Amino acid sequence: MPMKKAPIFRALLGGFLYALLASPHVVMADGMPAADTAIKAGQTAPLAELGFASFKTLWIPARYTNTEKNALFIGNKKYVAPGGYDNALGFLPTDYGYMVAVRQPAGTVVISSQAFKPVGTPTFTPEELAKMPPEQRLKAMELQMQAMQMQMQSMQQKPQTTVVSAAAKGQESVAFYSVSPTGEMLGVVGEIQSGSAAWVTNDAIYVRRDAGTKNGDSGNRSRNVYDYIGFTRMGEQVIGPQAAAHAAPGPNGDWYWTTVRQNGEGLEYRHTDKGGAVRKLSVIDASRTARHWEMWTSQQAFVDMPPIADTVRTGRVLTTEWNLNLGGGGLYLAPLDLSQRGLWLGSNESEAGIADMAFRAGLFGSVDAPWYVGQAAGSEHKESGLNIYAANARNPDDHYPVFNLLSSMQNFMRNGINRGSLYSAPKSDLFVIVSPTAVIATLTGDQAYYGKNSGQGFELLTKKSVRAEEMKPFLMKYGFAVR
Repeated sequence: MPMKKAPIFRALLGGFLYALLASPHVVMADGMPAADTAIKAGQTAPLAELGFASFKTLWIPARYTNTEKNALFIGNKKYVAPGGYDNALGFLPTDYGYMVAVRQPAGTVVISSQAFKPVGTPTFTPEELAKMPPEQRLKAMELQMQAMQMQMQSMQQKPQTTVVSAAAKGQESVAFYSVSPTGEMLGVVGEIQSGSAAWVTNDAIYVRRDAGTKNGDSGNRSRNVYDYIGFTRMGEQVIGPQAAAHAAPGPNGDWYWTTVRQNGEGLEYRHTDKGGAVRKLSVIDASRTARHWEMWTSQQAFVDMPPIADTVRTGRVLTTEWNLNLGGGGLYLAPLDLSQRGLWLGSNESEAGIADMAFRAGLFGSVDAPWYVGQAAGSEHKESGLNIYAANARNPDDHYPVFNLLSSMQNFMRNGINRGSLYSAPKSDLFVIVSPTAVIATLTGDQAYYGKNSGQGFELLTKKSVRAEEMKPFLMKYGFAVR
């Protein structure tokens, strides 16, 4: 790259000249992106070595799937809730198995006499109990007793469907189910009428409920605002930010969120700690006409771990700024408190284009070592083109191209005078799969553009390639949208 703020004059240059001068470049010393370099050097890793050959859970975000619904596999079996609903927004491991949040029509949660099956009841022999430490033995006996009580209660119940008001009929809700380690139905934790998004933290799953719109007193444009509500893995209901235009959970059980300012001057950025104390951090989007600010949550697939929100895992947040007067915008990777503007990743003369860059990016690593993978702008490189980069959020000089999307000539011809697509290749479907020990990036875009990369994987921690002949069958088996 290096990564730095885009000069304002970029928004004013003609697309033809800008495409010629400012296309991203490959930065490897030999002129090859990292995935190709790894294959050339024989640095490849089979999926079995990376822990992907067998797993307990696989969660796939809707954008990655053929059905455009979130999918959860427990073992090799796709999870389906009673009634055939399989849009699993998220899950968390629990003592009894898993708590799974499923999007389905309001009022379709079924509580059945078959809700608790023997296969979901934890059973331990006297010999197994005797080998356990005292605390673990007591917990195991408690779980065994709870499961037996729940099963007995369920056998006394008749099948019933939750009742909703007439106003709620036809609307969507999220049902929270108790599920055994093998995917069997145990019971219903609760139901929240809400939309299609979920935020999974270390202890709870939150969904956002539409709270209407909110205007400033000066009559600036209205914004949709939301209430964040959910359940802990113990089944207790929790409340997050209310009437928030944006919200993101932090790594310490806290929240970062915006509220519409009553004086009509944009948004106020706030922090709520784990105890519920709220403090103002800053004012953003202060201009009524010139600046549009958004916060984005990146999407990844997860093997053998729940889909914890990227802000919790990395302590970083993707933001976009769009200047209505200049007709340009930028993508940034910033600290959650926005104490710094953060790492500049690129600009675009199309608001949809800059949003597309954020939508197709991924965050991985940890709070101490946060990383970005996705499209990014570059300069001062040996070979031009359009690339997928990996970039260290703490060190702008620590970055490298993973995949090459387009050569300099292809990118130049694609853009022409269409400045709006300069840093956005909407046909580049970058999938990022995170596990406790590995992070695989794979590109499965349009063969006409990216045929040589289609289905090829790259492990971002060890910088080893996963060959397409192994990566692609894995993706196809579990319903990834591979073209």
